[in-house]
Amino acid sequence: LENLEKVAPVYISHFGDTPDKQLSNIANLLNKKSEKEKWDKDYAQSSKEAKATLKDAGVENEKAAVIQFYGKEIYVHDAKIFDGLFSGAGFTPTDGAKANKETKAISSEAIPEYAAGADRLFILMPTDGNEDSVNEMLNGVWKDIPAVKKNQVYKVDNTKWSDYSAAAQLYQVEDAVKQITGK
Repeated sequence: LENLEKVAPVYISHFGDTPDKQLSNIANLLNKKSEKEKWDKDYAQSSKEAKATLKDAGVENEKAAVIQFYGKEIYVHDAKIFDGLFSGAGFTPTDGAKANKETKAISSEAIPEYAAGADRLFILMPTDGNEDSVNEMLNGVWKDIPAVKKNQVYKVDNTKWSDYSAAAQLYQVEDAVKQITGK
């Protein structure tokens, strides 16, 4: 740290800060509070529009779960990682998603319990583009998940959805609406 401070000003972020807190800290550091306030206002408007679009499409008061394929594992995360989907787009995490407060790998057999009651299932797809294992599970061990039965499964961009930032939250809002409504 001392060597870096000799080269340029150094800012240390705190691991675990929410995207909003991260953005506030950077805005304060760079004296960009008005830009942060504009971001907040624009995000609130995007959220309001997303919820209205979903409501018009008959999507309201629904539960969702998010799972991530990464490497050879399937991960679940604290629901706050996907706040764009939940607070932003208006979905409620399943009981399993609400109870989980960490990032952890779980077995494919544990997903039905985690996603129990999910009206919508969002899958962060393998970054290698191979959908075979996902499709195999959707047709097998996951076939009784309500979202799977209703064909309300959305294969989403792993990198963009899992980036724990304010920009990722906005992307989750917009992408959820696009995935569900095509708008």
